[in-house]
Formats: sequence, C-alpha cells, structure tokens
Amino acid sequence: IEFWGEGNAFPSAKRIKPDIIQNYEGTNAPADIFKMNVKGIKPNWNLVIPINEMDANAALEGYNNPNPTAVVETPTPIGQFAN
Repeated sequence: IEFWGEGNAFPSAKRIKPDIIQNYEGTNAPADIFKMNVKGIKPNWNLVIPINEMDANAALEGYNNPNPTAVVETPTPIGQFAN
C-alpha cells in the first residue's frame, strides 16, 4: 500500500499532451538541454528500449520507439515553441 497511487502523473501527462514550457525569463534550468518549449509531449517522454535488450530479445523486434536524442534543438528561444 505504501506506493499506491505513485506514478500516475507521467501516463496522464502523455495522454493529455500539455504544452511544455521550460525556457522562460528567470528559469532555473541547470543546462541548455533542459531549456525547451514543446507543443504536446516532449520527445524524450517516449522511452526507448536499450540496444542490448533488443539484441537479446527477438520478440521486441520492430517495437522500439525512435531515439529522441537531438530531435529538438535546444535551447528553444524564450517565447517560442520548437518545431
């Protein structure tokens, strides 16, 4: 019972697809890679199955999500959304 209800926010956010605004005047994001404004879900919210798991498990062939690395150029300019 201790962890009951944990982890509901992430699936709900993927379903609702809120706009993400992380680069704004006064942001405390520690690095440019975190400063992105995206309409809908962020590309890195699609979890990728590791290559070694894909190699070891033939049943996963064709089921992996695309690699989200560098899909959005960061930082996104303040007040704008990435394409």
